[in-house]
Amino acid sequence: VSDFPLWKQILEEARCGIAVDPSSAADVVTAVEYLLAHPVERELMGKRGRELVLGKYNWECQSPDLVDFYKTILARSTSTYHNQ
Repeated sequence: VSDFPLWKQILEEARCGIAVDPSSAADVVTAVEYLLAHPVERELMGKRGRELVLGKYNWECQSPDLVDFYKTILARSTSTYHNQ
């Protein structure tokens, strides 16, 4: 994935992928070469990534937080609207 700080942190903690600078062809090549040269690690990364998605980063797990976020925004919006 692109080496955005949050994505990089997630990947590093879960050991499920490689974060690279998307504007650096050399970084992308290095990552792909690593994955090609390490099939066992590549497979383990895939398994760990799948477990992470099934257990944490999916709609069922994330939707309560998103709904609460929307409720908070709507409550603030409604409060601001009524106070004008």
